[in-house]
Parts: sequence; structure tokens; C-alpha cells
Amino acid sequence: MADIDDMDDDNNIEVPEGTAIFPEIPDQVGANPLLLSILHFVVFIAGSDNKVCNQDAGAAILDQVATYLQRLSSKEVARLKEDLAVLAAFAREEKWGEGTVEVLDTFLDDMGVGDGE
Repeated sequence: MADIDDMDDDNNIEVPEGTAIFPEIPDQVGANPLLLSILHFVVFIAGSDNKVCNQDAGAAILDQVATYLQRLSSKEVARLKEDLAVLAAFAREEKWGEGTVEVLDTFLDDMGVGDGE
């Protein structure tokens, strides 16, 4: 995940310690902006300390997000898989932390959408 100090410098926003922040993904990567939004949201909810985000409440919200993602058509899921593969390759190339790459590699399975590949 991104260093909180980097986030402060870029946006002039004071981010509390314990906040999980997914790295910014440039436009040229070409991933669907809705997927990027969901990734940032899920990382924040699932990865932030309890003092930043109540984990019980967050789990309930993540369950609902997963339910909506499970409604996607097979064509939509295939597109997400392509985008996630591109994002994972970009993350490895940029030498992002292993935890960040793992989020990309397991996202659909974690949301109950993947087929366990």
C-alpha cells in the first residue's frame, strides 16, 4: 500500500495512521475506472485499522459489494480479469509491495466472483 506521507504530499490531506491506501494507478494503464474505484474502496475498508474504519461495519459493506460484483455477466468478469492481470503486471513492474500485488491477484476470488484459477 502507499505510504501515508506520500498521500499527504500529493493531496494536502492529513491521512490518519493506520489508513490503508492503494497506490494511484495512471490512466495509461488502461484499467476500467470503476474497477479502480472499487479496488481503492475495498483496500481502505478491509485494510485500515479499526480506529480508522470499524471492521464489523466494513465487513457488512464488503459483503454487499461482493454480492453486486457476483451479478456481473461472464463477459464483464472476463474484462475485469484482463484489467486485473494488467494491473498486477504493472504493480510488479513498479515493484509495489507483495501485499498490493496479492490484492490484485486474488480480488475476484475474494469477492466470490473468480473461478478459483
